[in-house]
Amino acid sequence: MNMSYCQFENTSTDLSQLLSVLSEAVNNKSGQLKLSDSEKRAYQILIQQCEDFLQLSEDINLVDEIDEEGEEE
Repeated sequence: MNMSYCQFENTSTDLSQLLSVLSEAVNNKSGQLKLSDSEKRAYQILIQQCEDFLQLSEDINLVDEIDEEGEEE
């Protein structure tokens, strides 16, 4: 479990690694991932979690608040 003070940073790093794997799969000839059954389930769960994350992010408008803070500096 991530520590609350760095959970977004750690998860962002992990997600970047996954995006690299997906990008490689898209760019190779087969365009497929070779995943175990448990990894396939985790992949499906992750897709749903990303969709939920995006929806919750829209609901709390945190991105807008961060953008506004950057403009004030």
